[in-house]
Amino acid sequence: IAAHGNALRSDCRRAGKGNVQVKLIYVAGPYTAATPEGIAANVKAAAEVGQELMRRGWAVICPHSMTHDWDIGTGLVADDFYAADLEMLRRCDAICMVGDWSASKGSLVERQKAAEWGLEIFDTLDRCAVADHVLQRKDVPNSVDRH
Repeated sequence: IAAHGNALRSDCRRAGKGNVQVKLIYVAGPYTAATPEGIAANVKAAAEVGQELMRRGWAVICPHSMTHDWDIGTGLVADDFYAADLEMLRRCDAICMVGDWSASKGSLVERQKAAEWGLEIFDTLDRCAVADHVLQRKDVPNSVDRH
């Protein structure tokens, strides 16, 4: 899988040059919890799945880690996040469900919208393979300069 990650980074550097279109995946799972520690655990679980998806060659949107604590003292409320999350999801190729997503109202809506929009749906990380565009690459470099 590490070699596939190198291929993705190489592809990303070439983005816009017509070589490869990297697939975009959205990480969906519970965010809210009864305690701050519970929220932190949900964010950590989603971020770990997002990191693994990136290692598998996906470009990843993980709203859990992107907007964590943005609701504190900002005037932003749950509906603001739901609307933004659905807009991000709409632009994706796939969705990967995390944790106890079936008990999360927001995750259920996200999965339903993903189905309506024809996205690939992975109910667990285990069902999400290495991204197709990475498997098709032949010129995988040994290392990539990130700058």
